[in-house]
Amino acid sequence: MLDFQWFSLIVFFVLLTSLVVYKRKSIEIQKMLFPVVYAGLYRSNFGLNFINKFSGKYNVWVKLFGYCSVGFGFAGLVAMVFGIIYSLFVVFTVPSAPSSVGLLLPQTNIPGLGFLPFWYWIIALFVIVLVHEFSHGIVAKAHGLSIKSSGLGFFSFFLPVIPVAFVEPDETGIEKAPDIVQYSIFSAGPFSNILTALLVFIVFSFVFSPVDRIVSEPAGFSFSKINSSYPAFSLPGGLVVSRFNGRVVNDLNDFYLGLYCVAPGSLVSIGNSTHNFSISTVSAPDNEKMAFIGVNNLKNVRSVKPGFSLFYPFYVWLRGLVKWIGWLSLFVGTANLLPIGPIDGGRMIKVLSSKVIKDRAKAKRRWVSVSLLVIALILLSFLWPLVKKLF
Repeated sequence: MLDFQWFSLIVFFVLLTSLVVYKRKSIEIQKMLFPVVYAGLYRSNFGLNFINKFSGKYNVWVKLFGYCSVGFGFAGLVAMVFGIIYSLFVVFTVPSAPSSVGLLLPQTNIPGLGFLPFWYWIIALFVIVLVHEFSHGIVAKAHGLSIKSSGLGFFSFFLPVIPVAFVEPDETGIEKAPDIVQYSIFSAGPFSNILTALLVFIVFSFVFSPVDRIVSEPAGFSFSKINSSYPAFSLPGGLVVSRFNGRVVNDLNDFYLGLYCVAPGSLVSIGNSTHNFSISTVSAPDNEKMAFIGVNNLKNVRSVKPGFSLFYPFYVWLRGLVKWIGWLSLFVGTANLLPIGPIDGGRMIKVLSSKVIKDRAKAKRRWVSVSLLVIALILLSFLWPLVKKLF
């Protein structure tokens, strides 16, 4: 049966596609690998009054924010390049290493973070993109550059998939501005995303964590079964696991630690205080030396304390949303520092190359070469683990 999240995802894509068709004459299509990969922009005056007022009232602080973001931007850019090179080294030298590159798509299990529901994804993405793009616009306006338009759009793989928001400063004015101003405009977006992530982690440490201990207590974890070929398929649906191999399991960390200590082919017990089941482990698909039972979408489960039952469902939903805003802000902010073509890191490298290499044509060729090289490294890091599985 189709659950609410999947139903919402399907309805959203149908409505987005319908809206694009209906407004097709007002949408500017930016072709990349058209008709496979392309973007659409619907220009408006959305948020321009806010940008003008904010950048005017806090002009000095906005400029300082932009200048501070430059150092972070270049440091992050270098770190991302080294991170890609290191991840590529790992996938080539460690046979069982999974790819460190992936897409943050709704209704998928994100390694180390858990399941990403559609509504968390769409709300978090809207907040993150809004913060990112408005930061570009506010810094540009603080330096006296005009903002031509703002609006909404989409990024497409054949059909509209990912909604976006944008702010469009005057590109001619940016190109004529001093180097430091250009760097500050481009790096302001990623820097604001990283600060958002930092703020979320602070909120979790000083707000959500204390509230968690007040209103609930750990009760184990839930999971989904992958398919009938794995041992966990025999477990009943909806099982909340609080005991594994005779030990109390409060959360996923306890379970992972217990499973790590078990060899493939071992008989293990799994269940809770009222039900217990015995299954045999198998080898993990990506590491034959690690035990595996065939579960995904693992989530920590907490039981609500008396007196908080009405408040708790809303609190859990809000906590999950804030968590994903933080993590997706971190991922979006760092990914935008990659030295690739039109994204922020690529634009910073373009400015740098034009200043280091006086020949404009040669500087542009170097910029394109760097972009293509980084894209090739990312694709290789993503595809090589898949190729290894075929052989």
